Amino acid sequence: MISYFGKIVSDTLDHNFSNVGPFIIGFGNYRYADYLLTCPMLVYDLLYQLRAPYRTSLSAIIFAILLSGVLAEFYALGDPRLRGGAYAWYGFGMFWFIAAYVAVMTVVRKQYERLAQLA
Repeated sequence: MISYFGKIVSDTLDHNFSNVGPFIIGFGNYRYADYLLTCPMLVYDLLYQLRAPYRTSLSAIIFAILLSGVLAEFYALGDPRLRGGAYAWYGFGMFWFIAAYVAVMTVVRKQYERLAQLA
């Protein structure tokens, strides 16, 4: 998940679009657009198979993390006066990534412990 977030940001920063505006996504980023759907669905599927709680909310957080990478890209390519917003979106993504990582690992660990007790 964090690698996809990083790829979205770094791939955009490698492109130079001059004055096309902040809402143009680099061609290389279209291949990462599917991650906005597949990563949350994979997290949901993992938690669903484990019958774990917080499936929907953790999937939504994963979507928000990846979306923050796209928004960081928009601000990085836009008006130079607003480029500080890219760091804000990047920081938002990093904060929620750490929170989501801890939450998913905690839920999965608890579910595996529960399954081990049933065996």
